[in-house]
Amino acid sequence: MTTIMRSEILEQPIAIEKTISQARSLKSDILKLVSKNEIKQIIFFARGTSDNVAMYGFYLFATTCGIYATSGHPSLATSYKSQVSLTNTLAIGISQSGKTAEIVESLQWAKQAGAVTIGVTNTPNSPIFNAADLTVLTQAGQEHAVPATKTFTSALAALAVIAECINAQAFQSGEIDLLPSKILSTFEQQEVVTSFADRLVDQDTAVVTGRGFSVSIASEIALKFQESCYLVSLGISAADLQHGPKAIVDHRLPLLAFLAGENSPVNKTVVDLITKLSTDAASLMIVGPKRAGINTQLHLVLPDTAESLIPIVMAPPAQLVVEATAVAKGLNPDLPRGLTKITQT
Repeated sequence: MTTIMRSEILEQPIAIEKTISQARSLKSDILKLVSKNEIKQIIFFARGTSDNVAMYGFYLFATTCGIYATSGHPSLATSYKSQVSLTNTLAIGISQSGKTAEIVESLQWAKQAGAVTIGVTNTPNSPIFNAADLTVLTQAGQEHAVPATKTFTSALAALAVIAECINAQAFQSGEIDLLPSKILSTFEQQEVVTSFADRLVDQDTAVVTGRGFSVSIASEIALKFQESCYLVSLGISAADLQHGPKAIVDHRLPLLAFLAGENSPVNKTVVDLITKLSTDAASLMIVGPKRAGINTQLHLVLPDTAESLIPIVMAPPAQLVVEATAVAKGLNPDLPRGLTKITQT
């Protein structure tokens, strides 16, 4: 069975290459917006998959640009109508469809509070496109499967280019340009993807974890398991899993961990935790570079990539695991029950 979801996952190298080019064309506009308004903080407005893009942004802008970033919580704008000052703030609204009303309203609220705004969307001439001071248009093309795949990673890439525009030294020269080929190389491990799906096909629950930059992917893949495989999955930072939640891990529960590699300052704490938990878990699956710091036969190997960019490489092969698991369970991942492409909250 060839699903639309799988086809769209495989389109990501091209989608990301085009998105990088498009976002870079706005470099002067992005720099002007940031410098003119003396940006000291960034707040994100997003929901669902887009919120997991924002989670990547929290780590990205703090570590590469020295700008603290956090969640803007749309209900503060849409329900509580909070009176706050957002001077020297950049508000970034993320919506693949560009039609999520509360994200549009949140950007308008932020602008009234003194912020400047950037929209990140895959849809031109959408409400978010028109509401923001500047819009970065991702180049994923129309996404037909309900689960967001190529629009998710394209949005990650868009944030990386925004960071590059703000700080030319954010990444090593040419590093962003290698992302499409690195993603393409991860598609050569279909046997590993199938092995992961075999471990998950009869499962009803799973724990998905990571730390630092990787936690955004852990959260996103857990969401994909929920909506595409009807798998009750917990996407959680390893720092939080270390506390009370680790008690749920037993012989019935598979554990999927995303590791950024041995150069990550948080990698050892994750490896130490999952090494301990692996003796109790039903199975341990790893997505990360070859030198991830732990040995397991269930290892989806990623090419060496800077930690600040590795989530963009992590996501596509992990999405293939979700798609393969759904098909193995006899489900249609293209059209999960009760879901539509646009969710208004």
